[in-house]
Amino acid sequence: MLSGIKLAKKWTASLDPVIVGWREFAERLLNEFSRNIHDGKGFKAIRDELSHGTPIPVEDASAAAICTALREFSEIVGQHIETQVSKFCYAATPTSIRLSCGADNQEVAPLWDFNAAQGVIGIYSTFDTDGVYYLCPSIGAYRNQRPENTAAFRTTFLSKDPTEKHFGQFVFEITRDIAGFCEDHSPPPYDFGEGEHAGVIFVTWTQASSQGNTHRTDMFRRGQDNRYEWFDVSANTWIGFSSFLRKIANWTLLARRVRIELDEQERRKQVAEMGTSQPTGGMKITAVLVEEAETPDDSSPVQVTPINLQARADNSCQPSKNFTTVYFVVGDAGMGKTDYLLTLARARAHAVETNPTVESPLYLFVSSTGRALSNLDDAINTSLSITHILNNHSAKVLCRNGLLVLIVDGFDELLGSSGYDNPLGSLEGWFKDLRGRGVMIASARSSYYMTRYRRSLSETTDLNVEHTVADIQPWTPEDTTAFLHSYGVPATALTDLSARDWRLLTIPFFAKAFATWSTTSRSNGEEPTGVFQIVVEQYLSRESTKIADQNNAPILSKLELQTLFSEFAEMMHIEGKRELEQSDLELCASAALGFNDIDKERPGLRRRLTSLCGLSVGEMVAGDSKFGFSHEVIFDCFLSLSLQRRCAAGVEMTYVNNVFSKAAINTAVIEWFVAANVNVAQSVLDILRPAGGTSSIWKKNVGALWTALLNHSGGMPPTLAASELEFQTVELSMGRGKQLTMRGAKIDQLKISRDAPIIDIKETSIKYLTVDEASTLSLLRGVAPEMIQKMQAPGSYCDTTASVRTVLEEAGVIAKQASAATLEWLDTANYFIESLVSRPDAPIVVMHDNLEPDSERLGWATRLGLAKWTQFLNRLTQCKLASWEPLVAKKQPKKRLVFHVSPAEISRRNSSIPGIADFWNS
Repeated sequence: MLSGIKLAKKWTASLDPVIVGWREFAERLLNEFSRNIHDGKGFKAIRDELSHGTPIPVEDASAAAICTALREFSEIVGQHIETQVSKFCYAATPTSIRLSCGADNQEVAPLWDFNAAQGVIGIYSTFDTDGVYYLCPSIGAYRNQRPENTAAFRTTFLSKDPTEKHFGQFVFEITRDIAGFCEDHSPPPYDFGEGEHAGVIFVTWTQASSQGNTHRTDMFRRGQDNRYEWFDVSANTWIGFSSFLRKIANWTLLARRVRIELDEQERRKQVAEMGTSQPTGGMKITAVLVEEAETPDDSSPVQVTPINLQARADNSCQPSKNFTTVYFVVGDAGMGKTDYLLTLARARAHAVETNPTVESPLYLFVSSTGRALSNLDDAINTSLSITHILNNHSAKVLCRNGLLVLIVDGFDELLGSSGYDNPLGSLEGWFKDLRGRGVMIASARSSYYMTRYRRSLSETTDLNVEHTVADIQPWTPEDTTAFLHSYGVPATALTDLSARDWRLLTIPFFAKAFATWSTTSRSNGEEPTGVFQIVVEQYLSRESTKIADQNNAPILSKLELQTLFSEFAEMMHIEGKRELEQSDLELCASAALGFNDIDKERPGLRRRLTSLCGLSVGEMVAGDSKFGFSHEVIFDCFLSLSLQRRCAAGVEMTYVNNVFSKAAINTAVIEWFVAANVNVAQSVLDILRPAGGTSSIWKKNVGALWTALLNHSGGMPPTLAASELEFQTVELSMGRGKQLTMRGAKIDQLKISRDAPIIDIKETSIKYLTVDEASTLSLLRGVAPEMIQKMQAPGSYCDTTASVRTVLEEAGVIAKQASAATLEWLDTANYFIESLVSRPDAPIVVMHDNLEPDSERLGWATRLGLAKWTQFLNRLTQCKLASWEPLVAKKQPKKRLVFHVSPAEISRRNSSIPGIADFWNS
């Protein structure tokens, strides 16, 4: 304000009426201000007294005099403004404002803005990535989000990208981050410095802590290379903003409290898996993680290099990067994901606690395994309660600035069954708050969950997120043998194990359970009946000791306890949660054991039920105590036993349909069910398949049952009708001469051998098709090239619609097109759109000039050639299905593709959405 008025006063007189008018106004304003407030003081001195001094005197008379002078000054200024503005005329539309003064006519939009909804005009206040902000006296600040308005402002008024150079972005980010540590989490007020403090902002705020609130004022500036800096008064020097955040977060104490909590979680995990809190002997097998391969190919294995997740996560904690980075650690239950991530977090907390100068980020471990909380924020607040320093808001600040890596263990279990319908929902809020920065690590049990997550991503339009999926590998037979020997398991104990048992023993949880059983139960003369049964037996033996009568005798037999646990697992599955309240436990006990009065028939049972399962922290969130199994594998074991028990005497249609419809069932549950009694499992499939469920969960569960029976029979289809189901991996190797119908299905990976039946796959989408020889393709019926993403046959590999079409034509599976040239655009568009739908976890970032992808993660984008990739991108923007967003880059300028219509909608060719029909028409 001061610099503008001083500049206007210095303007030389000319014939331009605007210059003359504003010069007169500036002179009058400065004169009236000095004359009416404190005679003899300059403008800046008076402004400084009012802003930083004590402007209201103690004496009433002096205070009244100042108020009167201010009021008179305001009236005079108002008269001057009215006189000046009365010379102007304007004409406004939603996209234009033209001012005129005599012959002078100027376009002032988008510096000024006409808000048609409110009927007011605003003047520019701030530019941000989400739009241009304007101020209007009658309605305050408002935002214009129209892309054309933002683009016009950027082009006309900004010489460089605002996210790199604009001071307003700096102020916004500093105040937003400090808000995370404020008592009410609202952005604090700030002042701009002048003179020697030019370019400095003074932020006055209240820091909330366990010792009480602290009122403070801090100074911030942008230093060399636009580094955000804080003035450390104690050291009388400017230091990095991250040091400020570490100081207010009490970094060393925070690391200590995080480490203490992680030690306690490790102790609880030790009790759950080994039955004792005392450290056990034996070696520790280091987990191996492999980045998810873009093309699964079992026929020609390639050497894969394990990834160092900690190093990758640390390197991703760069505040200047453009995307939030998410690492998904996937693997079946019991693979050691929790142990691996917990060890990662403990090691880092210990390192920071012992050496506060370590620049590496803390890892915040949030366990949602087995819990059903309302959202991710609840889980984080619960995990942070032990620190008495951080909460959900301040954790986001540290994560956004690369000081904290959020680890969400068991993310797919966080929301119970509802998480499978919208797996992205709980993370989306965090993604938006992180605004393209920060690092997160999440673990999930199944590839099905990742498929659902990616499907949710493909339905969204604007998330700055980059994903990496890391598969945790099972132990090798050598690792398993070495581990068991280190626990004292003799070689003779391993000779009678079946091939299925050995496959289970490559899963760490089962190996630990077998080692524990071998050192306890086996010493009593018990012989193994299979690893699955050993795990159940061990759990029952340990839990039975927790519920005894006054004579220290077990209240329940092992068989009764197994029945009770099966009832628990069934209720959890039906209710879509992994925790039960005490009333639920009592209900299950009455139903499973056939008791009308628990207290009368088994005295002490009701009171001791809560001792059976591990007490969760659910009461800290909802106010009620909730109980669940100590490990997800145990839940799977007893759910499988529940299925076996319920169907042993006969298969009831209502029951099995309810079980297969309520929530997603882990593949292992169904495999154990099939292995226990294949005939009963076949009867369940024969009842379920004609029912024709419509939900994705039902289709996935029934598809898993069909696949388990297929694998059990060595590749012979259990039924010749499998339409409208969802499958992961289907390997067909038997059934020559028959015809299998799989219409309208979804298959992740389909492998066909020469002795397989004829397969009708009309309207079935296949992500990856493998055949043992080219002639095997002749077994396909109703095939459409655009429904197959990738295909491999001996001597050929296809990853585009056009190449799939060519191979199918040469094999005689489909007829050759007479005018193949007309299909070129459709094949090109279909390839790119389907690639985007299946790879929504890689942002589309290209070089500004030639649209070439900026990283190897988009290697698939140029397989058809840069010309077709450019044609595809231009078509998207021309049809207004997407637009470009410039990005900050140190070297060559880049830009990111922002979808206005999700790739999934474009793939569906939804003609009701403007632009989609035009896009597909060549």
